[in-house]
Amino acid sequence: MAAATIDVQACIDACNATVEATTRMLARHLGDKSMHDTLRLCLDTSDLCGTAIGMLQRGSPHASRICELLFDLCFTCARSCDRWSSDEARDCAVACRACADAARAVAAAA
Repeated sequence: MAAATIDVQACIDACNATVEATTRMLARHLGDKSMHDTLRLCLDTSDLCGTAIGMLQRGSPHASRICELLFDLCFTCARSCDRWSSDEARDCAVACRACADAARAVAAAA
């Protein structure tokens, strides 16, 4: 049980870091039409991270399924951010990859 608790807290922490990174990415590039698809992914990722945090904190039996989706979305967002050269895009990609790994661990532990 201790390992599962660690996985959950690590995922919550990674989700919080991802919300912060996506927010910085959006603040830096809001209005850049060439980044529309990437910024939309950042918004989706941030929203799902918020949902996952709540579900993980309250021990929802559906949290592992949300984490499966979170893994996919974070991985996709990271790849999209990789296409851009700003520090914010790089930081977002790094945070999303860490979140994807943490989400995968939670989903696998279920």
